[in-house]
Amino acid sequence: RDRYQRRVHGGGIKAGNPRVIKMLENRPVNCLFWSPRGNNLLLASLRTPASCQLEFWNVNDMDLYAQQEHFMVSDVDWDPSGRYVTTYISHFVTSMDNNYIVWNFQGKEVLRVSRQQLFHFQWRPRPPTLLSEQKVKSIQKNLKDRVRNYEQEEARIASQESLAAAAQRRSMLDDFYKHVAARQAELAEDTKIRRKLRGGYASDDESGYTRQEVIVEEVISSVEEPG
Repeated sequence: RDRYQRRVHGGGIKAGNPRVIKMLENRPVNCLFWSPRGNNLLLASLRTPASCQLEFWNVNDMDLYAQQEHFMVSDVDWDPSGRYVTTYISHFVTSMDNNYIVWNFQGKEVLRVSRQQLFHFQWRPRPPTLLSEQKVKSIQKNLKDRVRNYEQEEARIASQESLAAAAQRRSMLDDFYKHVAARQAELAEDTKIRRKLRGGYASDDESGYTRQEVIVEEVISSVEEPG
């Protein structure tokens, strides 16, 4: 099930002296699936009574992105870009709970769909690029500048959205203060009417009241001790 493929200049795979980067021992898995780009690796436990374990690895740094579970998972399929991977339960293996889950390469669930009689899941092949080799090299050469420009544009959009949100909060706060002022004006007018009806007595003036504290003691239970 090792689906690792890497394109190199000249159309072959460069030969070299293999070396051990890291040993992954005693993992609860029985299959491994390389990303088409070769940077990420998915370890999975497939087609066993307790199939569910998934481990998403960054092979460049040998970091474990995430550990996930997909109960009764039977098959795995990477998308051609290497950004997403699908795990699914095939009807060929079991007729129970056929479904598929799409994960990103870091092991975050993106989509979960139940589908009766799901036999096979396969991504659409990635079409060949319409760009010339010279154009591809130019893009790769200027990729950092492009990324920097995109980040600046995203920061500008985020700043505009933040300013718009702040303006909306100020507008809502102004409306609240106007509402409070209007209610206070109504209260003042109602107070005048009540005082007039009560011969000048201000029933809502707390200074006209006397506050007293009363302490009440109550015996809950008592026990007589023998003399």
